Amino acid sequence: MTTAVTIAEFRKDLRRLIDKALTGREIICLDAKSKDRQTCSLIKTSLLLEMLKAYSFEPKVYYDQETKTHNIHLDELKLYAYADTFEEAAEQIIDLAIDYAQDYIDRLELFLHVPDRKTHYPYVIRLAHCQNREEVKKLIFGS
Repeated sequence: MTTAVTIAEFRKDLRRLIDKALTGREIICLDAKSKDRQTCSLIKTSLLLEMLKAYSFEPKVYYDQETKTHNIHLDELKLYAYADTFEEAAEQIIDLAIDYAQDYIDRLELFLHVPDRKTHYPYVIRLAHCQNREEVKKLIFGS
């Protein structure tokens, strides 16, 4: 069972609730005074990232004989890169993914209200947890 607390209880007992969340238990904080009774969860980051592994990137790599370009489609985020070499296209798609994730987070309220962009959220969170460009590359293309 999860532990549900009000915002007042959360503020009063923050340290204990964080310690509890760090054991793997989800803490649900609810706003008892709001009309829609919104809630948020406090969850151990490593467990969140483990759950998000279900959202993996599957880049599609093509070579277009007609244009003589290497194409990489990252359908999960609707991003596409085209270049003379695979390496250039890969660098472009990494740049696009990093920029898109930052823009998504900066304008989160907007993106979460656009139906075909809302589904990008778990992928963006995975990208946001990457510490550097190499981690982004590994996340997108694998080992």
